[in-house]
Amino acid sequence: MTSSHPAHGGVSWAPNIDAGECRGCGTCLDECPAGVFAMGRHDKGARVARPGDCRATCDLCGARCPEEGISFPGRGR
Repeated sequence: MTSSHPAHGGVSWAPNIDAGECRGCGTCLDECPAGVFAMGRHDKGARVARPGDCRATCDLCGARCPEEGISFPGRGR
């Protein structure tokens, strides 16, 4: 059983961005077909802006992140 991610409005399969790894390259924004990500205003890093739009079977953002800074804790990855 997966638990919900409180920071993502209870969406258990939403991605998590490691802020220490994110360099703000925008790859996740380019690769995500659902438009889940946005760039932060202040820190210039990516953030999960629309977790409810994340597709439970998609992991393109995590697979293509050059810093390997995206994980899916609710999916066990």
